[in-house]
Amino acid sequence: MLPNLFAGLTAAAAIVSAQTYSSCDPTKRGGCPPNPALGTPNASCSFSHNPCRLFSPLDGTSTSLSYGPHGAVFSIEREGQAPTVQTGRYIFFGRVDVVVQAAPGRGIVTSVVLQSDDLDEVC
Repeated sequence: MLPNLFAGLTAAAAIVSAQTYSSCDPTKRGGCPPNPALGTPNASCSFSHNPCRLFSPLDGTSTSLSYGPHGAVFSIEREGQAPTVQTGRYIFFGRVDVVVQAAPGRGIVTSVVLQSDDLDEVC
């Protein structure tokens, strides 16, 4: 369904507990606005040669982000960087397929994380 959602991501994704936050955690306060749905039965992003309109760099994590024939390339230039993309839309049910290429080198963590507003990982 979403075979190329993160195609060719050659990156280190966020260290989840240290890099993420929620602007409105519904388990800690009321009145959080409704979550906007992805709103389409199928979405596909290949990241080949250009950004996907569904995703943007996560504040505070973006470094050098480029696009090529194999997809998005997230560069890690120094210790502590964790380039990450996010979407402002929510998947309420369904399936996510991801094609990702692990980053070479020791100590580089490559991952894909689905996370809710209360910072639970969606498995």
